[in-house]
Amino acid sequence: MMNADFDDDMLDADELDLETQQLFAEAGVTANPKDYYFKAEQMPNEDLGQTMVTICPKKYFDAEGHLFDQHLSLDAGGLLDLGDRFEELQEAMFGFDGSVAQAEKILTKRGMTLNSKLT
Repeated sequence: MMNADFDDDMLDADELDLETQQLFAEAGVTANPKDYYFKAEQMPNEDLGQTMVTICPKKYFDAEGHLFDQHLSLDAGGLLDLGDRFEELQEAMFGFDGSVAQAEKILTKRGMTLNSKLT
């Protein structure tokens, strides 16, 4: 059963198999930014000129103590539609074209919670 917080316009449930739907529902994957933690930090390779942003459903992190390792497609056009400045690099990791302070401002304004314990 799909999580009631999913917005069909953002995520087509027909494209997800039942096992994935259940996994997402149990992990607390929703279309509500308030249901996510984030952490922003400078990318290790400064030549990339990006900030690395880690994003995880609160429900999952609080229960498991580590990151949710599934692609969530939260960037432009995705579940949370974070915009063009965010690009998914791998599960739970997004590149942001800007500073750490800019990323934190955008995400907190959207309703996400800063959590420095995300690793």
